[in-house]
Amino acid sequence: DLVKQLALVIPLFEIMHPDFDLYFVFDNSQNYHARRPDGLSANSLNLTDGGKNTPKLRETVYGVGNIRQEMQRQDGVQKGIKTILMERGLWKAGMKLLAAQPDFAGEKNWLQTVVEARGHVQVFLPKFHCELNFIEMIWGYTKAALRKRCKYSFEDLKLNLPLQLESVPIAFIRRASRHCYRFMSGYRRGFEGPILDYCVKQYKSRRAIPMCI
Repeated sequence: DLVKQLALVIPLFEIMHPDFDLYFVFDNSQNYHARRPDGLSANSLNLTDGGKNTPKLRETVYGVGNIRQEMQRQDGVQKGIKTILMERGLWKAGMKLLAAQPDFAGEKNWLQTVVEARGHVQVFLPKFHCELNFIEMIWGYTKAALRKRCKYSFEDLKLNLPLQLESVPIAFIRRASRHCYRFMSGYRRGFEGPILDYCVKQYKSRRAIPMCI
């Protein structure tokens, strides 16, 4: 779903800001590191050709001369690890060797593929640092509002969640983003622990902690 949303959002931003490169920042979730359905992944392959649930991978190039390699046989069956490595003259160490091949190891995640295909930039936030991601504050605001009128029904939640997300005030979103910017500013200055928390609260009207601190 996020990839579909990106495909819709990027053209809109390009129309609104034609002279700018976009900089996409994503939470460091394992789901966001997922490769596209046909992305090169040795872990998704069987040792032998075929397999009921084996995805069909995209074609690739390998080696010094960028040798082209199809990932399916002529009959459309997905090649297995053994076949791929035999074609490369590398059938010795099996899956670990295939996963270490530059084209497999360098396969980009799906989000990165979509963003960079339009000439923009994607980065991930550091793991375990939710204070840098203002979407966490928006989710907290949304969940608190939903709890006030909770009917303990999943159908009710599916109905009210989109409405609540639409009703989050722009002013709150801006405050949340400034809050995260102040944390970023403090980390750049080398602050941490109680000092950083104090500065973030003390200068809550600013986007960055003053340089005089």
